[in-house]
Amino acid sequence: MSPSDASRLLHDTGLPKWALLLALSLAFTVFLELFALPASLLIGPMVAAILLALTVGKGKLDVPLWPLQLGQVLVGLMMARTITPDILGTMAKDAPLFLLFIFSVIAIATGLGWLLTHWQVLPGTTAVWGSSPGGASAMVIMSEAYGADARLVAFMQYLRVVFVAVGASVISRLWVAADGAEPPPLVLFPEVDWPAFATTLVFAASCTYGVKRLHIQGGTIIVPLFLGAFLQGSGLLKIELPMWLLAIAYALVGWSIGLRFTRSILEHVARALPRVRPASCC
Repeated sequence: MSPSDASRLLHDTGLPKWALLLALSLAFTVFLELFALPASLLIGPMVAAILLALTVGKGKLDVPLWPLQLGQVLVGLMMARTITPDILGTMAKDAPLFLLFIFSVIAIATGLGWLLTHWQVLPGTTAVWGSSPGGASAMVIMSEAYGADARLVAFMQYLRVVFVAVGASVISRLWVAADGAEPPPLVLFPEVDWPAFATTLVFAASCTYGVKRLHIQGGTIIVPLFLGAFLQGSGLLKIELPMWLLAIAYALVGWSIGLRFTRSILEHVARALPRVRPASCC
């Protein structure tokens, strides 16, 4: 193969652009981690992908479908891992109080989403998903499955993440007594239970295939979340997800969203920002 052929191959496959995207993603993620910003593993790659999408001309990059769906399933399993019998028992003791706050937040957020939709600030059901409470990553993934614009939903959800993170940090420093504990460090390469890890990967691949085969809308989050939590609570599955694997999953989701941004989308976001910001803060 001649040098010109190799150069053409690199250009056609987009390898230099992927390398640039990876480098930018690492840089933004490390920068956000310095400030302990939540969801930095997803926001960093998403911001990098947005910048690349706005500056690259021909040969726009796209995340392949199967790796993307597998990444979404891994995010669902990450949430399922936190739902343990101990957590459920604690919530059951104060169920009325938990339910009151949960339904109050849902009602307020749904009302704000309906108002934004009624005022045509954002198209379709995008405002409803963008103002919905819950895990930002899950809302973004599920919104796309139901036809909303994931780019605008991501903008609203992660704008809220930033506001909540800053607000919680300020409140904890000013009004809550500090206990002196340091936040746990981000360990990318922890010790791995390899048998459990292999089982988790097989389960994740099975969920990805099953959701695709059965055409379950939003299933890449819902199926691994509920089925994984049930199997874990029953002692039939130990969900083993090392941080490096979650970082890859978050990067795939962030790239998928960010690479679809355009200048027109950003202009629409800028026009909608004054009316979106109050809803994102709730």
